[in-house]
Amino acid sequence: MKRCQKDLTTIVTMLLGISATMAMETLEANHFKGTAKATQTLAASVFESTPEVNTLSCAVGPVQVLSTLHQALRDNETNKKKEIENFVGHALTAEGLKNFKSLIPNEDAHNSTFLNNQYIFPANGEIYPHAVETLSQLGSTVVPLDFSDSQGAADKINAIIESDTKGMIKDLAKSTHFDSLTKAVFLSNLYLKANWITKFREKSFSFTTKNETKDVAGFKGTGWVYYRETGNDIFFTLPAVNKIYMMIKMSKEIGRVSPITTAEWEESNEKDTSEYTKLTMPNFTIENMVDLTAQLEETLPTLLKDDFKTTLTERPLSISVFLQKNKIEVNKDGFTAASATMLGLMAKCMPPEVTCKIVVNHAFSFLITKGCGKNEDTGGSKDFLHLFAGTVIDPTQG
Repeated sequence: MKRCQKDLTTIVTMLLGISATMAMETLEANHFKGTAKATQTLAASVFESTPEVNTLSCAVGPVQVLSTLHQALRDNETNKKKEIENFVGHALTAEGLKNFKSLIPNEDAHNSTFLNNQYIFPANGEIYPHAVETLSQLGSTVVPLDFSDSQGAADKINAIIESDTKGMIKDLAKSTHFDSLTKAVFLSNLYLKANWITKFREKSFSFTTKNETKDVAGFKGTGWVYYRETGNDIFFTLPAVNKIYMMIKMSKEIGRVSPITTAEWEESNEKDTSEYTKLTMPNFTIENMVDLTAQLEETLPTLLKDDFKTTLTERPLSISVFLQKNKIEVNKDGFTAASATMLGLMAKCMPPEVTCKIVVNHAFSFLITKGCGKNEDTGGSKDFLHLFAGTVIDPTQG
């Protein structure tokens, strides 16, 4: 039974013998199919690096901050643009990014909340204003910061994260992440809360890990789920309110677990049948930090290691920090999940080589203009309004 005509896979969780994927209906699938691919790439990397512990990742944050960076890269940075598009899963355009926010609007209903906010923190007075304005039109809020006050910058970013995630994500940014060479930080915050459609009651039961069987707190109830079974695995999807779902993949072999793939999600979306089911599930909470530089080094090899030119400043920049913090809580009422992804850009220690020297030491003339419209190639102004013109014979005279 097809639940959603289009998909956005947003959060992947692992609970020892259980892996789960949250999926959400969208208005226009072509903009978001790449997020499912990115989810699979990131979830697999996180799982392979820590296969013996619970894991949690959210690809929406990296997709959004990298998409913003993609638009800031200069046209000649073709390799780095291509790496980002390969991770995201499709070609990126400014128009497509402008639509991203409107396709899944923030919602705060009685039984569910969805919040997805993006921010750009440019260094005060060091980033071209027109470049920041262009990026802000893609759906980000601009908050200038003084990164030389590293603790103050970290406190401001953390306050925004904590507010957006209703207190679930704290202390992602550290003072050691920033200094006077930090030129910009991109941030993506995601918060999702939803109640189950089925009413459950508390229930303790036995849960078997790879090494032992233990009593765990959980919940039990009877209701409709979407179910599919293969030779090796059982798939079922537990519906929450407002077309939000948690998909579970459980191996028939105790102790074996693997992330849900995009193909498995799509097949379940097409072939699951609706079954009236007596379900028992464990409560669980997962909280973790993900070093995205380490997890995506094979996917973004040159972007994460090399300098690059952007429209933000003439100085070459590089990625100084790329981190994500996640948390999910699941119980009889439903689930609450949050994620914050931070990408920092820093300049080289050495300033650009001086190629020209000018000393204005005798009479000169000047012209002040205002740019109007946009140049499609550079993002700068296409036409200019001439405002003031003058000459200076003696700068000490009025």
